[in-house]
Amino acid sequence: MDHPNLPLASIDNAIEQLRSLINGSPKHRVLNLANLINQLYQSPDWPQIHSEICNQHLLSMGQISLLIGISRNKPLISANYQEFLPNSYNILYQLSFLNQKQLDRHTQTGAIHPAMNLTAAKKIKNHD
Repeated sequence: MDHPNLPLASIDNAIEQLRSLINGSPKHRVLNLANLINQLYQSPDWPQIHSEICNQHLLSMGQISLLIGISRNKPLISANYQEFLPNSYNILYQLSFLNQKQLDRHTQTGAIHPAMNLTAAKKIKNHD
């Protein structure tokens, strides 16, 4: 999904894109939100967008923080790993600390999979 840099007049558009993802298909929702938040975060309009997200109760401050953390790991949020990843803010945040080599190894061995739980994600993060 392509999200160009947004001028001030497009803050409403950014909020609508975000609302559409939140209310849309649950498949890969968290990864898609992380990608969008990453692009919005880089916009000069981020403070106003962030304020609107909070004012409209679209995401909590904690969810926004997790999404920003997740989005900093470019390999993780790429399409390459989507089929292996759970749709969980907290689990993806734990996995965001892994580098591409670690992600490759753990997806190939099956340690990272869509049904994994938070305890397993923390164990991978802390032991790698």
